[in-house]
Amino acid sequence: MKINNYKNELGSGAYGSVKLIKEKTTGKKFAMKIMNKSHIFKYCTVDMLKQEIKIQKKLSHPHII
Repeated sequence: MKINNYKNELGSGAYGSVKLIKEKTTGKKFAMKIMNKSHIFKYCTVDMLKQEIKIQKKLSHPHII
């Protein structure tokens, strides 16, 4: 997926931020969660990271891929 990276930050948390992005070919907008690896390894346990992935996989929304 080719994207145009917007500067629009929708939110942020302890491990990263969520930004509004736009897919180049279709123009569809999505929210992209960007997690900082250094913060994850410094502040997050493996179990916490696995829980985050599990929660994200359960989400069902047209703007979440």
